[in-house]
Amino acid sequence: MIGLIVSGRPAQSFESVPGDATQTRFISTITDADSINHIVVFLSQPLPEGVGAGVHFSWPGAGSAAQEWTYLGCLTNAKPSAIYKIVKPKRLDPAEGSGDSIQQPQSPAIVMFGGAPNPHLAAVGVSLEPLTALESMQLPPTDAVQKTNLQEFCGKMLDSFVNYAMSFAVANPANPNDVYVPMKTITGWFEKYKRRLETDPNFWKSSS
Repeated sequence: MIGLIVSGRPAQSFESVPGDATQTRFISTITDADSINHIVVFLSQPLPEGVGAGVHFSWPGAGSAAQEWTYLGCLTNAKPSAIYKIVKPKRLDPAEGSGDSIQQPQSPAIVMFGGAPNPHLAAVGVSLEPLTALESMQLPPTDAVQKTNLQEFCGKMLDSFVNYAMSFAVANPANPNDVYVPMKTITGWFEKYKRRLETDPNFWKSSS
């Protein structure tokens, strides 16, 4: 029903989690996890009506009896496959605690899958859940995603400021090669941009 592809490797299948009488929890392990950047999880056949497949990922070497899991997203009949970027989690400084501890949001998957079958292997867990339950699950933000969004926002904000300011630029009579922008133009742009952010915090994503 569910398949896994690690870039550059043969397709893998999932096995039922031992002791799962409901047959709704599945797991697949990945060797040499440090070399992977993306995984593809896909449905090989349709799911029952109203059901989705939650996808969870566990890095090896969590250093705990119960392996840590991160929720990546979900598959549905309308979206039967997905590519997930795998970002290696940050580890705590030994001075702050156990050097094997991983700082990352936890999903409820620890209850579903328990510890990984082998602490030296990464694992992908899939849980069949009602779509309403999956819709309420939060995707953990990653440093990479946050950094990319911040860079994009700053870039578009600066483009907006420069384009707006230069449209009101005034030549210096004493030196035509110099231009200046009236202070009221700068404050006007700031107030306008601030209002737009308050109305729609994501408006900049659709701006050119």
